[in-house]
Amino acid sequence: VRLIEPRLAIWLRATTAPSVAVAVHSRLHRVFRERGEKVDADWHKARASMHGEPVAAGELVRIARELSEAGRSERAFHLAAEAAAHAHGTTRDEANLVAGVAAIAAGHAVEAASRLATLFPDGEEHQRLQGLGGLLVAQAHLRGAVPQFDAEAFRPRSDDAGLWYSWARAAAFAAVLCAERGDRTGMRVWLDELREGCTRSGAEQSLRDPVVALAWLVGGDRGAAEVHGAGPLTGGMLRALQAAVEGDVDRGLRLLAVGDSGIDVEVDPFVAGFESSPLVGAYRAVVEVLLLMWRGDIGAARETMLRASLELPIAVPFAGLGVVIARRLDLAVLGGLGPFARALTC
Repeated sequence: VRLIEPRLAIWLRATTAPSVAVAVHSRLHRVFRERGEKVDADWHKARASMHGEPVAAGELVRIARELSEAGRSERAFHLAAEAAAHAHGTTRDEANLVAGVAAIAAGHAVEAASRLATLFPDGEEHQRLQGLGGLLVAQAHLRGAVPQFDAEAFRPRSDDAGLWYSWARAAAFAAVLCAERGDRTGMRVWLDELREGCTRSGAEQSLRDPVVALAWLVGGDRGAAEVHGAGPLTGGMLRALQAAVEGDVDRGLRLLAVGDSGIDVEVDPFVAGFESSPLVGAYRAVVEVLLLMWRGDIGAARETMLRASLELPIAVPFAGLGVVIARRLDLAVLGGLGPFARALTC
């Protein structure tokens, strides 16, 4: 049984006695175990435990990672959050890392910031660096600006290429977030950190070059170098924006369509593992609507925005540009703000 009305599900959980909930989860654990559905069996086994189920925590985290990479970010968040409730030490940190990153990939900034903040300052270095990019995205969305902190305190303390690659990705997020908000000074600082991280990890061409091009283009530099990356953001979206800025909007829309067709599914070093996430989908949706507006297709742009807003966190990309566009499209078509634009504004 799956409840399609979220408010009914919330009410049932809130009004059900803990002993009854445990009994239900215990029964469902047996049902799914007998059916051979291990993921659901482990989930209900953990939910039925009153004192923690450390054995199930590791399995839940592993499953959450797989779901997250498949684009099922909300389900991944719930599994990893449940795992964190049953784990201790480094296992709990790993569960909070997966939960936090999955949360921001789904567009849930509050949950992401809460989970990822638990890794600082005492979490293991590789987990802190892996979670730093997601934390920056969440905090920038919540606060309206990229958090300022001493980068020296967060840089890797060794020559480990993996740690420097994680640092480079975090710097890439910070640079693009600054570009979205018109902070060119901050963008340049973080691009320098990106370059150093890529040099130490050997990711100059795969990560550094396309992210630098994307940051400058988003920051308003029409003369940004045309570098072709791979994947949905530093590949398809970057090429589409470059084409549109050069005046070929139709080509930009065709490039986006190829990415959405599933033909051009590649690993994107910038958002590796999250190519199918709702947040990446929201970036591409906002760009598509922007290009439709530039072409003059106001009606099509508004329909695309309304459909996207039902499933994707379109308020997060480009410092809330999607909400601004939704309001302008409503004013152009309706002469006032409709229910979608008002809800997104709130």
